[in-house]
Amino acid sequence: MRRLQTVTSLVETGRMSAEIRVPSAGGPVLIEADLRTGQIETTTEIPAAERARPLTRVQWLLRQLAEAPPELRIEALSPRRTAGPCDLLKNLQAEPGLLVPEDGAQITSFRLTLPTGMGTKRGVEETGFVRSVDIAMDRFHREVLRVLRVDASPSPEASPSR
Repeated sequence: MRRLQTVTSLVETGRMSAEIRVPSAGGPVLIEADLRTGQIETTTEIPAAERARPLTRVQWLLRQLAEAPPELRIEALSPRRTAGPCDLLKNLQAEPGLLVPEDGAQITSFRLTLPTGMGTKRGVEETGFVRSVDIAMDRFHREVLRVLRVDASPSPEASPSR
């Protein structure tokens, strides 16, 4: 059944995906290969810090991702929404407010996506497709997942006073 779904997706959209569990991640990691654009995207969703204002939650995340790749895409998610404000890390480091929902909704989680170029050759060569999936996942784990404190809330000194 899974194989049929993968083949159908590949034929209809040019994309194939898999979900894996990484113990240090806040949730499953989705690896999606887009054969049309030649990109592999690794994505995970992590819970936002609790008991903080939306901008404080964004700043809490950005402090942890200070050394992450600038092309990391971050999306702020709110309850009852499938999409929220989204931008690249390089833009958010200069203006964290870009991730704060305009309607003042609380941010409950963040979706982090890192694009990586895809190899075009078959086989086990360094430029092969399978190897590029390995490289994309290793890069996401090393540069994003390992630096995140998923279960930590902002410290009292980082929270705005009331």
